[in-house]
Parts: sequence; C-alpha cells; structure tokens
Amino acid sequence: MSKPTGLPAAGSPQERSLQRDSPGFRLLIGVSCLLLLLQWFWTSSQRPLPLVVKRGNQSQSGFLIDVNQAGWVEWMQLEGVGPALASRIVADRQVHGPFATIEDLGRVPGIGPATIDRIRSSLRIRHEHQTADRRLP
Repeated sequence: MSKPTGLPAAGSPQERSLQRDSPGFRLLIGVSCLLLLLQWFWTSSQRPLPLVVKRGNQSQSGFLIDVNQAGWVEWMQLEGVGPALASRIVADRQVHGPFATIEDLGRVPGIGPATIDRIRSSLRIRHEHQTADRRLP
C-alpha cells in the first residue's frame, strides 16, 4: 500500500517536531508560559484612575434627594458623603426598609447628628402614600 502524499513519513523530522516530548514543543510551551506570565504581571501592575467627584454648589443648585429613592451616586453629591458612606446608606435602606424620618439616617454607621444637620437642607422624604395619591386621576 502506498502512503498518501502530503503527509510526513513515519519517523521523519517533521513528524518528530510535532510530538509532545520533542525539544521544539517544550520550547514553544515554555515561551508561551513566559509570555502569559509577563502579560499577567503587566496587567496586574496597572491601576485604574481614582474616581473624581465633581460637586456643584448646593446653595445655588437647590439639589434635593429623596432619602428613600436616591442611589449611591446621588448621595455622593452631598458634601461630606463619600462612596463608602453612600453605599452604606443604600445598603441599610435595602436591609432595614425605608427611612421614616430624616433622623432615621442616624441608624447608618458613620452618620451622626452633626452629619444629619449638615446635609438636612438637601434631603427630603416622600412617603409611599403621597406617591400613591398623586397617581390617582
């Protein structure tokens, strides 16, 4: 029987270079691992730029947030409220339910009477019954 043309002969140098135990294959795997390792080191050394928050002048803008509807982005617009505190406020509201009064914000770790007094002019509470009344024709 004749062997099909185009395929390397058994034991030929071409066939040996494709085997796993050949030095060429080992070199290829070693170089690939080295390149992946270098790429991983380079990627892990890159750090994202810090989040820059631009706050408007509250007295001119009249910015009001609803304490039971605002997300962490809205909370961060208030002076003295950073990403961690804003996230804690939203998480507390999700776990313990809506705030009945502005003073209820004091149940969030990191918010005391001084913080509440400082941001009070930018806060409002819209209760559920008020929202339902407005929907009726």
